[in-house]
Amino acid sequence: MADYDSIISFTRKLLKNSNIDTYLADQDSIATLDLDYGLRKKLAANYNQAAVFHDFLKICQDRILYCFEDQFFCRHFLMKLPDTSPQLYLIGGPYTFYKMNDSHFLKLQQNLHLPKEYQNYFKQYYSCIPYVEREDFLQAVVFTLASEIYGGTDEFSVCTSDIFRDEINRDYYVNSIIKPDNRELIEHRYQLENQLMQAVSLGSLEDIQPFITGEDPFRLEQRNYSLLRNNKNYLIVLNTLLRKAAETGGVPPLYLDDLSSQYAREIEQMADQDSYRRLSREMIRKYTLTVKSHSVKGYSPILQKVLAYINMSLTEDLSLRALSERFSISPTYLSATFKKETGNTLTEYVNKKRVEHSILLLNTTNLRIQTIASSCGIDDINYFTRLFKKYMGQTPSAYRAMILRH
Repeated sequence: MADYDSIISFTRKLLKNSNIDTYLADQDSIATLDLDYGLRKKLAANYNQAAVFHDFLKICQDRILYCFEDQFFCRHFLMKLPDTSPQLYLIGGPYTFYKMNDSHFLKLQQNLHLPKEYQNYFKQYYSCIPYVEREDFLQAVVFTLASEIYGGTDEFSVCTSDIFRDEINRDYYVNSIIKPDNRELIEHRYQLENQLMQAVSLGSLEDIQPFITGEDPFRLEQRNYSLLRNNKNYLIVLNTLLRKAAETGGVPPLYLDDLSSQYAREIEQMADQDSYRRLSREMIRKYTLTVKSHSVKGYSPILQKVLAYINMSLTEDLSLRALSERFSISPTYLSATFKKETGNTLTEYVNKKRVEHSILLLNTTNLRIQTIASSCGIDDINYFTRLFKKYMGQTPSAYRAMILRH
């Protein structure tokens, strides 16, 4: 595929911009693709996609662009790729050239003899199917791809197939599309969510370990036909839970707003399902470390303001004089309050927070140690190393190596 892999990659990215899924698969894996987001399996208990594809691939010919429209008004395309071993196929879809409305839903209900309750089900389903406004544009993209793969417009033909236009036997309807809630599972999930939120609010790295190393036992059931969209929705919920837990743990709202906004952007930019588990683990760990490093819970109102500023401004001048001027309090009072409420002098507290922030960055980023030191307000790498070793008993490099080992 080396001669045309770049044009395939470019076309797939172009279609992805229109939310159209594409897949490269061999004869075994193509039968396992969820090409209709589980629609037929929910409507017909006897539907066997593997058998449908097995029969089709037996007659699938070279140099033919296959285009399908099923009885659900959804489109796909498929082409057999030359000079590949094992034999590979490129398939795209589903997408539709129709703006689905009540008349389409009624037609489906009538043709498939579905109960009227299924109309809302189809509305939800089609909200996940990309609508292509310009049919000619999509056809031009796919035809250009076929022309590049097969060596010219005269070197391939187009075939309209009815592979997906299978008749679903009404005797096999699955009557409960939306499964009833399982009370025990729901209660168990809420219990685990509360355990997670408590662990995060306490900044307990030990108590969050089961949620980082385990199999995500409290995850929501799939509520969307696109697994990627479902994972994004779950991460949005998780981001909210973690933000509220960290707020309960005493982290200033301004700091949390920056962190939750950062993750909101990362969630929406997530391009594949494999990123889901990595991002969920990172979020749990980072929010917990944030509570551990930046909580101001239990301090007097004036000290909460000072501590919140320190936590947000580690690269600024955090001397006793500078902070006293900023908050209009006497240096003597601020120094005495710091010692009384934190058990540390201001300098000790600031140094400790800078080291704690460096630990956060060492745990959650791949930044160079020099960059991490500067991000914590220490430009002298030698001083940073000595300070880190004073609090942690090892150098930043040794600490990072320990993290990687675990």
